[in-house]
Amino acid sequence: MQKKVKTINEIKYLQLSDTIDFYSIVEYSPFITTNISVISETERFKDDINQFHETDNNVNIENWLKNTERIGKNGEIIALKYLSEIYNDVTDVSNDYTLGYDILADSELFEVKTTEKSSNILFISHHELVVAYANRENHHLLFIKVRPDGVWGYIFDNIFDCFNIDSNEFFKRSVLIDNDEITLTSVNYKVVIDEKVLESTIPIDLSLYSE
Repeated sequence: MQKKVKTINEIKYLQLSDTIDFYSIVEYSPFITTNISVISETERFKDDINQFHETDNNVNIENWLKNTERIGKNGEIIALKYLSEIYNDVTDVSNDYTLGYDILADSELFEVKTTEKSSNILFISHHELVVAYANRENHHLLFIKVRPDGVWGYIFDNIFDCFNIDSNEFFKRSVLIDNDEITLTSVNYKVVIDEKVLESTIPIDLSLYSE
């Protein structure tokens, strides 16, 4: 039986190709909850988190986490309103992190990512990518950008193909260390979508749904 390291003292950043991956020993998700214990642990890695998420070095981590959660929830509300006009049965399942997606629309799965920044950056978990791969035929990524000229949505079907992710390479690199003493796995990925990809995708005006 494998031994699991139960601390987060060895969180590391590793550079793989052009993508920065956030690695953790066993499960550690400081970007999901804002309870006191997580905040205190997050503060310990403030510099690393600022670098990883390209935030201001003087940012208040607790406020940043709450703002990130607010942006994400607003995006999910917008997505629900939009998808409800297209599908018959639309359900918000974003609070169940075990599912690995945010919205079930009939038999279609939607993962919603929202940004208020000009850059095309999103963060996706290892679990979300595994779910996306397992449901390639009916999984979609809805990327929402809140811009001065409105709220715009971009839908990507089968993100492994859209982003040219080699599934074999992905699963091979996801588990970095796996032996009798330690299991080191990736839990979060930073994805930068090329502007040309967005330009080749028909944008959906979601401004009406943001009111």
